[in-house]
Amino acid sequence: MPLTDMKRLTIFSVHCLRIILHHPCLGFASNCSSVFLRRNLSQVFSASSTNTRPFPDYSPKKPTIKDAELVHHITTTIKLRRSEPLRRVLKPYESKFRSDHLIWTLMNIRNDYDLVLDFFDWACVRREPTLEARCIIVQIATASKDLKMAHRLILDFWKKPNLDISLSFTHFLERLTYTYKDWGSDPYVFDIFFQVLVEAGLFNEARNLFNKLLSYGLVISVDSCNLFLARLASSLDRIKMAIKAFNEYPEVGVYWNTASYNIIIHSLCELRKIKEAHHLLVQMELRGCIPDVVSYSTIISRYCIVGDLQKALKLIEQMKIKGLKPNPYTYSSMVLLLCKTGKLSEAEKVLREMTTQGVIPDNVVYTTLIDGFCKLGNVSAACRLFDEMQNRKIDPDFIAYTTLIHGFCQAGKMVDADKLFNEMVTKGLEPDEVTYTALIDGYCKAGEVKKAFSLHNDMVQVGLTPNIVTYTVLADGLCKQGEVDTANELLQEMCMKGLQLNVCTYNTIVNGLCKLGNITEAEKLMEEMKVAGPPPDTFTYTTLVDAYCKTGKMPIAHSLLQEMLDRGLQPTVVTFNVLMNGFCMSGMLEDGDRLLKWMLKKGIMPNATTYNSLMKQYSIKNNMRITTGIYREMCSAGVMPDGNTYNILIKGHCKARNIKEAEFLHREMVGKGFVPTASSYNALIKGFYKRKKIAEARELFEEMRRQGPRTEAPRWLICLQYLNSLVKCEKWIRGDDNHSEESKALWWLNRLIGRTKKVTIDWPYPFAEGRLFVLKVSAGLEGYHVNVDRRHVTSFPYCTGFVLEDATRLFVNGDIDVQWKAPPLPNGRVELFIGILSAGNHFAERMAVRKSMMQHKLIKYSLVVARFFVALHGSKEVNVELNKEADYFGDIVIVPYMDNYNIVVFKTIAICQYGHQTVAAKHIMKCDDDTFVRVEWPEEDYPAYAKGPGYIISSDIAEFIISEFEKQKLRLFKIEDVSMGMWVEQFNSSKPVENVCSVRFCQFGCIDDYYTAHYQSPRQMMCMWGKLQQHG
Repeated sequence: MPLTDMKRLTIFSVHCLRIILHHPCLGFASNCSSVFLRRNLSQVFSASSTNTRPFPDYSPKKPTIKDAELVHHITTTIKLRRSEPLRRVLKPYESKFRSDHLIWTLMNIRNDYDLVLDFFDWACVRREPTLEARCIIVQIATASKDLKMAHRLILDFWKKPNLDISLSFTHFLERLTYTYKDWGSDPYVFDIFFQVLVEAGLFNEARNLFNKLLSYGLVISVDSCNLFLARLASSLDRIKMAIKAFNEYPEVGVYWNTASYNIIIHSLCELRKIKEAHHLLVQMELRGCIPDVVSYSTIISRYCIVGDLQKALKLIEQMKIKGLKPNPYTYSSMVLLLCKTGKLSEAEKVLREMTTQGVIPDNVVYTTLIDGFCKLGNVSAACRLFDEMQNRKIDPDFIAYTTLIHGFCQAGKMVDADKLFNEMVTKGLEPDEVTYTALIDGYCKAGEVKKAFSLHNDMVQVGLTPNIVTYTVLADGLCKQGEVDTANELLQEMCMKGLQLNVCTYNTIVNGLCKLGNITEAEKLMEEMKVAGPPPDTFTYTTLVDAYCKTGKMPIAHSLLQEMLDRGLQPTVVTFNVLMNGFCMSGMLEDGDRLLKWMLKKGIMPNATTYNSLMKQYSIKNNMRITTGIYREMCSAGVMPDGNTYNILIKGHCKARNIKEAEFLHREMVGKGFVPTASSYNALIKGFYKRKKIAEARELFEEMRRQGPRTEAPRWLICLQYLNSLVKCEKWIRGDDNHSEESKALWWLNRLIGRTKKVTIDWPYPFAEGRLFVLKVSAGLEGYHVNVDRRHVTSFPYCTGFVLEDATRLFVNGDIDVQWKAPPLPNGRVELFIGILSAGNHFAERMAVRKSMMQHKLIKYSLVVARFFVALHGSKEVNVELNKEADYFGDIVIVPYMDNYNIVVFKTIAICQYGHQTVAAKHIMKCDDDTFVRVEWPEEDYPAYAKGPGYIISSDIAEFIISEFEKQKLRLFKIEDVSMGMWVEQFNSSKPVENVCSVRFCQFGCIDDYYTAHYQSPRQMMCMWGKLQQHG
């Protein structure tokens, strides 16, 4: 988005500003203008330079007798004065005083520096001093070590308006040279003159001065030369001049120091000559100049900018070996690189190392990390760092606030964004256009365009002018709501205000048209951009490629990509992600795999979205082996998984019944600060329920409610709330309850189980004679629950044929299980027979079926017949209970072989045989004991559907299967629904087979208009039955 680009530029600009302000090399250069250090100039007498000349003798004009008398009187007066100001004691001489008198008087008082300055100030008020007089004062000030005064006097001359630079330089140098020998003889006076020229930007004159002094045998000091190098290096246009001076000056006697090398290293880095800079770092040590932390940090920073992490780390190790401690600038560069490459965990490790080494992180470091986590979508980690920043007494600036506000907006957390915005204003930080635009963008993305326009108005009221990005964001929000015409009107208003449409604005309209499916108009707009400008960019092409990929028109998408390359535009990772998504959505996974390998081969780093597209499609195809392999490959490549990655993996593993792996990934996801989606929570909760981990499911459901995913929970989760009171009881029955207070009430129940004689019962309820009460017995999933006066008092597990009197000593006429017994088989032919595959130990699942769909009136009236088909269990005790259950309920057909998934196909054959021969059903349905069936279909005809959890065949197909089986000609396969497919195809060899795919035939949740719902836990079966009873 344009906002993101602008935001990135803002942060980078501030970061660069801090580098310039805090870089020690540049700091040295700026300090030279105010504080001058005394250096003895090297007097160079080279063997080859025999033509050095001496400084000229000073021979001032001789005063007349009258002038000499006046100078004597002035000198005597000012020397004998006490505290009186000069303007009073010299008033009698003002009319006769001339410029020559100033120089003659200075010759008499030159040894009294304070008096010299006072007299010079008095003379300057009367008339402008001559250039010779000014140079004399400069010489005296330098000799008196008043370097600031000398600097000011020279600078004042060069500040004069309308100076002829060339002529003035010649005259000033002549007078300074002329007065040097007699008035000061301190060579540093020429350093000061050199520095003033450099500070004034008169670099050619400074070079001329340097060369002129060589003829007198003087060389400018290394500190002044460093100032010259630093000022040249501050402009890219003059860096080459600085490097040239650096190479030439040692030949005439300049001995460069560490600061000198640091300036040139920085210059080479600015020219992107990192190899030459690194070579100079090695050479400076060989030349006897020891590199400091600045030398290393400058090169490390450049390696970080170009993305060469390994060389940067190697240099840091070299620093540590040499006893140099990385400074904040070094660490900031590392953090910036790691965040730029998406390696946020490593960046945070650098932050921790900073604090360990005693280096205090600043606003820039924290803001860079916050920005990195926000871009990754991990806003909670960004908030943690923001809080840590304040705990360390580092006040976040408006950039830090804007960065986190933008992160909240991108994550859709507008309440948090508003709260942070108000906090920012309360602290006196003024939001700028970027801050407001971030909020406007967030509200547009959230669909609250009215609120976005309200913020736009607030922005104008506080005196901020909306820029092109602000209008583009508002136009984008309107386009996403389908109001493309209104967006066009807004852009026209923008043009009337003098703002020019840029490529981002055009891209917004192109994107809006593509979202509305109006690709033709989008292409026309792109053609207009080609003709009238601005030309389409990578985003324009990527948007259209995405539109064609989503409509399955991959050849057109390919042609657009080729056109984009022909125009010299480089595809980004987003472009390749769009293509990857197109391949995956079109089922072309092999092409997607090839694209990923090609990207890696060409050095194009995929991001999490690239891998997510592939993982999602393989997960949908239930191929978790390849999905997990792609995930590991992603981590090996250094690409950090995002929230979507975890959501895909969790749902995939839950679907594949790898509930432990899904639970581990969920914990890891939450630990990293990502918020699972509602569908991920639902998948995990469903997985726990299928494994009867009710307490764990309840806990996860509560976590989901606390996190608040922005999706409505399915209806079966709403039912979960009504069963909340039963969770504790079922934990008692399972024996894994550690809350001893209430579970102690079970001691009396244990006395009853298996007893033949009645035992006195001490009820955990205050019964009293004459006191009326209401006792309610309800059947849960795994046992009975007893409530007295709406208060739960106990629970006890199911036992076939269990009589209530055994537990409560309360006699109830009839059998409480009788309503769940199967009705007798009808005498005539029935319309539908339902054969339900079950396992010996699935008593809870069978009870859920008996209490739900088997209570349907069609089954109760024997118009439809339902029976469980169960094979023998490996446990003798289970088989004993199974026989008792079969005798009692009369709805179980025991198949005489040991239960094993590889021979489950024989149960299907048994269903066909029972349905055709015993019941004589017109249609035979096979389903599992975790499949909920709507017995009374919403349509006249039964659907022809073949899927393991539930399908229907006609009686002629069943007859064919039985006949072929008895002839031993039936082809068997361990997966029974695959076998059924082969049998139907063999039976129906002369007729076409119509493949129908509809979500109405196979659903995982409680929705309307379904035939079957698969993979339902006992509790869900009861929930769906209750809904069907209530709503039909």
